[in-house]
Amino acid sequence: MLKKFFATSAIALLMLAPLSASAQTTGIAEEPQAAYANVTGEQVDFGSFGKESPFGQQGGNEDGYGYGPNPLANIFASIMGILLIVAIPFIGVLVYLLIAFIKIAQKTHTPNGWLVITLFAIPFKIAKFAGLSYWFGLIAFASLPFYLIDERLASVVALGVTGFFTYLWMRVCKRLGFSQWLGLLMIVPIANLVLPGVLAFSKNQLVENTQF
Repeated sequence: MLKKFFATSAIALLMLAPLSASAQTTGIAEEPQAAYANVTGEQVDFGSFGKESPFGQQGGNEDGYGYGPNPLANIFASIMGILLIVAIPFIGVLVYLLIAFIKIAQKTHTPNGWLVITLFAIPFKIAKFAGLSYWFGLIAFASLPFYLIDERLASVVALGVTGFFTYLWMRVCKRLGFSQWLGLLMIVPIANLVLPGVLAFSKNQLVENTQF
């Protein structure tokens, strides 16, 4: 009786072994391409998942898994890189000018020189550097209303404002012991960035009772 049972079991195992091996090999090979049902009952083809996206053809392996670089991400990274290249020198120059203005405020005994970091206060502080009232700083904004009327007229007024602030810098130069004509450099590109540093970090001090 036992011999018949063992013989029957051995024959059954020999018959099922090829079927099991065939199912394993075909199942592994076709799994990436198989269609599965998601929670809504729809069929999802995982074989094509990762090969296409709304932004175009994407990279991946042969089975369709994985994503390649996104073109929009590359464009965004390029734009941010350009902005960073431009922003760093601009911020550096701005910090340098603010430090120079604070030093000039100390030399000219202008109170609260640190307020130049608000940027809005810079014209008013320059007027004070020159030994004039803060009210003269309002002239810096004189051209703004004219832009609502006529741009050409506003440009003429802006040119007058530039001339007035050049005069203020001439006064600042003379107050700190330099030639007043040095202030004309404020209308020269690059030189108008250097002059505040020269006034701020030189050994010259305020000349009291300066005559203009």
